[in-house]
Amino acid sequence: MNAQGWFRDALSLTKVRITAMAAVTCASGYGLRARGLDSGVWAVLAGTFLVAMAAAIWNEIGEADLDARMVRTAGRPIPAGRLHPATAGWIAAIVAGLGFSLLASAPKRPLWAIALAAFAMAYYNLVYTPLKRRTAFAVVPGALIGAIPPAIGWVAAGGGLGDPAVWLLGGYFFVWQVPHFWLLSLVHHDDYRRAGFPTLLDRFRPPQVARIVRAWVLATAVAAPLAAFGCGLPAWAVLALLLVSIALMVRGVSVVEAPTRAFRVINLHALGVALVFAIAA
Repeated sequence: MNAQGWFRDALSLTKVRITAMAAVTCASGYGLRARGLDSGVWAVLAGTFLVAMAAAIWNEIGEADLDARMVRTAGRPIPAGRLHPATAGWIAAIVAGLGFSLLASAPKRPLWAIALAAFAMAYYNLVYTPLKRRTAFAVVPGALIGAIPPAIGWVAAGGGLGDPAVWLLGGYFFVWQVPHFWLLSLVHHDDYRRAGFPTLLDRFRPPQVARIVRAWVLATAVAAPLAAFGCGLPAWAVLALLLVSIALMVRGVSVVEAPTRAFRVINLHALGVALVFAIAA
């Protein structure tokens, strides 16, 4: 393999499109506490992004046997045999080290930022990843991962974890994480079944699954404007999130009929919420 191919495979381990969301949600917590984004945010975002990348690599190492069974993931570097797990482990260690180094330069409370990032990486790989093999409801405790990046941004800007605002913001991303994963499992249900991952459709009939996931989609829609109002965002921001939440209710409820569309819509909703919180405070 040439150097370009090796680098491309190494980068694909990091699940950039997914891990980038950790940086975006981190910005929401930082912006909320600092009342806007200042120059200190960039090291925090980069550090969070890199630690999320390292966590993703460790996840791919741990799930390589399952990835090999799924059409969607069989071509990934480790199950396809293009990268050895030990090599991937070294890449993860280097990326994590860079990430923690950047978080150490956070404007305020760098030790808290590092501790939260380390906890997220450990929890994702040592708790949530093994639990996914046992139950379709693993995502409920696993959704804690979605709430941590905003908290990293919050503490890096000087906030304390006892403040209700960070719990409201983190609560939105916790709620969002649940339908986000369940919709993904509906989109790729055959692959998940082939790999042995339990899904909601293994336990409930399609109409019941639709009701369960739809309830979480609606909860996500309601959580956004409530969090904005509770965190004291200006009226235009609360109104903007109310409108995008109404759009989510309208477009995101076709769970079983159109899970791909619902998955796309709920992720756009989360991106919009993160950006509004980052700039509106």
